[in-house]
Amino acid sequence: MVVLLLGCGLLGGLRAGILIGCVQGVMRVGLTLFLLPVLLWKAGGFGTIHGSAGLKTGMLDFVSSSEAGLDRLTEPFSPVYLLMLSDAGLCGLIVQPHIMVLCGAGRRERDARLGFTVGSLLKRFLGILWAFCALGCIVWYLGPDSLLQQTGAPVEDVQLLQDLRQAASGDLQSQSAQEVYRLNKLNAKFADRLFGRALRDLLDGFPPGLLGLVAAMVVASAVSHCET
Repeated sequence: MVVLLLGCGLLGGLRAGILIGCVQGVMRVGLTLFLLPVLLWKAGGFGTIHGSAGLKTGMLDFVSSSEAGLDRLTEPFSPVYLLMLSDAGLCGLIVQPHIMVLCGAGRRERDARLGFTVGSLLKRFLGILWAFCALGCIVWYLGPDSLLQQTGAPVEDVQLLQDLRQAASGDLQSQSAQEVYRLNKLNAKFADRLFGRALRDLLDGFPPGLLGLVAAMVVASAVSHCET
């Protein structure tokens, strides 16, 4: 990866880096706006998602309750915690080394200001859309009409669904330490592979090549960040 990025940078320079970033950015926005409505439709819509809050403890409980956390063992994701993260981001963002490159790529100071501001806000907006994608996936895979228990589903998927629902319920007090560890590890493993699995199931029946285009977007995003 290092050899590839250095080679592209030396051959094409900053202009090539900006062009690659622009193309993958358009792909990211376009595919997100395409995939989100399809995923929400598969999950049953916003009404079904809102009515399925009981599938996973704290699923829709982001800031309104201090009990919503990223993990049972971490500090609760309270409003104060969120405020501190926001302050740290605002103070620390501008001193990161890649910011000089990004702002220096503008032809004028106004271009740098406009591009940096719009780009930052656009990324945050897409982050909200991806959060809705995650909620849709939870309902799609753990809900009553889960893909993992459809007719003809492998026995492994049916067992996987039972374990995922157990882990998502948060009711693990009656389980042994080994069983809790197994369920949490299984839940984390499924979460790591969920994006690829959801894309495969979501794009089934669509014209061929679309899944490869999404894969190319993911790779391009990784390359773009490493290049920066």
